[in-house]
Amino acid sequence: GIAATASNIKTKIINGVLSIEEITSLQIVNGGQTTASLAMALLNDKKDKSEECIKNIFVPMKLSVVSAEKAKDLIPNISRYANSQNKVSEADLWSNHPFHIRMEEFSRRVIAPAVNGNQYGTRWYYERANGQYKQETYKCTPNEKKKFEMLNPPSQLFKKVDLAKYWNIVNLHPDVASAGGQKAFSKFATYISGQWEKDDTIFNQSFFEDIVASAILFKKADKIVKNQPWYNSYKANIVAYTLSKIIYTVKEKYPNYTISYHDIWLKQDLSNEWYRQIASTSKIMYEFLIDDKRDVENVTEWAKRERCWERAKELDIELNKEFIDSLQNKDETERIKKDSKKEQKLVNEINTTVEVVNFGTENWRYLIEWNNSHGVLNEQELSFIKVAIDIEKGKVPSDKQSKRIMQVLNRAREEGFPK
Repeated sequence: GIAATASNIKTKIINGVLSIEEITSLQIVNGGQTTASLAMALLNDKKDKSEECIKNIFVPMKLSVVSAEKAKDLIPNISRYANSQNKVSEADLWSNHPFHIRMEEFSRRVIAPAVNGNQYGTRWYYERANGQYKQETYKCTPNEKKKFEMLNPPSQLFKKVDLAKYWNIVNLHPDVASAGGQKAFSKFATYISGQWEKDDTIFNQSFFEDIVASAILFKKADKIVKNQPWYNSYKANIVAYTLSKIIYTVKEKYPNYTISYHDIWLKQDLSNEWYRQIASTSKIMYEFLIDDKRDVENVTEWAKRERCWERAKELDIELNKEFIDSLQNKDETERIKKDSKKEQKLVNEINTTVEVVNFGTENWRYLIEWNNSHGVLNEQELSFIKVAIDIEKGKVPSDKQSKRIMQVLNRAREEGFPK
């Protein structure tokens, strides 16, 4: 059988049997292989009358109805403990966090600048859930698939563990990035979870563009290192330490300046100054990592140690004058961040109002009826719900009112309100 969750269901009696009439936010948390096997049989084996055969198959389902507020914590746990046959990574379990949903939205909407003489821009496709990219073209004609891949090149696909790796490198954790996808993701997830609760507006379009710039940095550095005459192994470690070391040196020696990720985003490439800086610094980091005086014999294991990064920080490297001249003034960086946060705050407020409207006046009325028998909400809270009901009269609540209305709804949900 399969295990699934939903945020809401509607049932009715059909021929004396209780049946599900409507289901909201269905999510399979265990049984994906079963579902996929049936789907593939239905899609690919029509000659064998699979559709008729499938009608005779019954799959038991355990369905848990989970409120939206509890879903982000409960669903990963259901998936974690229900999947005993196949290991489910922490990155997979965390794919429904609102941070990843927002990054996915940016990746489907934001077009990178057109470069290399092209007349059109492209997207950097963020795969929040495994297999999304392939699923986009599964039923496409060859021509439709070609158009999709022109707009979303396979080379610009990146996943959650990739994002975590890029973030760890540019935030000066090359030892964590070297430790592998899941460890890097764990540190990244801890940061995101804490920061999201404090202020989610820092995760805005500018943040997304900076992540893409970090991806470009990593991919280009990977090629640069690979083509060096001295290179023979440990590329992933060399790249991580090279980029972190350059960024760390800027921070320490030139505190009034920062790396211009925006410039990388605009160019969709690295400047010549970056190419030269990576080439010279990577050789130093390679020699450091393979130094006979290292604490651990295995170079790959040595690169994972915090002590390795601490020693690497102590190395003195020279930044090329042209590279220094390309740095961005820190005040300008802060201004961009501040403006981006304001824009995201405005978007959040608009989205909150949309949530209030989309919830529907019938559900807001039902909340008042539910409260009559449960006595959870006070008079002030009920007054906000009445503001939501007035939407049917053409009165749209203000941003502040919408935020308060959703707070009241979430409190009611915590107390057992089923909608």
